[in-house]
Amino acid sequence: MERIYEIQIRGIPVKVERKSIKHLYLRVRADGSVSVSAPLRVSKKRIEQFVEEKLEWILKQRNTRMTSPSPSESPKDYRRKMENYQRILTEKLSVLIPKWESATGLHATQWKLRDMKTRWGSCTPSSGRIRLNLQLAAYPTLCLEYVIVHELVHLKIPGHPKKFWETVGYYFPEYKKARDLLRQGIPYSSPGN
Repeated sequence: MERIYEIQIRGIPVKVERKSIKHLYLRVRADGSVSVSAPLRVSKKRIEQFVEEKLEWILKQRNTRMTSPSPSESPKDYRRKMENYQRILTEKLSVLIPKWESATGLHATQWKLRDMKTRWGSCTPSSGRIRLNLQLAAYPTLCLEYVIVHELVHLKIPGHPKKFWETVGYYFPEYKKARDLLRQGIPYSSPGN
């Protein structure tokens, strides 16, 4: 039996290391890599089941860690990166906002870009304001378009009932693919794609 090997869980590589321990331990590192420490006698099937059970947590951790400044990134470098993201998104939004407001018939009173740690976007229906996460610049344009449509639909339908998702899907049929990319928390290496 190998002591160190890799498994794939829903497209996410997970490093498994077997040790003389009693419990399973799961880690998500700052770079988004996932590892499991497992007792020597636990089956591979049980390890895979453990990771599957923790998948939602893993995806949240990867999103949080990968959208924060990395330990090797200086505050100045991070600020420069955010300024670059601002420029990229401002350019893209000049085309995408009119496109999706026209397609949906829904219009925000204000659009803002912010460096958010836990959300890709937010909407205040009472004021018509929509905020988008600067980190979206590091993801495919498909993801940005999904978040735009998602937030526009919130102007009409609060929360996430079935009708909300039906409406998002009506305007943006690829929303599940975009949402999965965002949940995986793996941005493109070069922003602006």
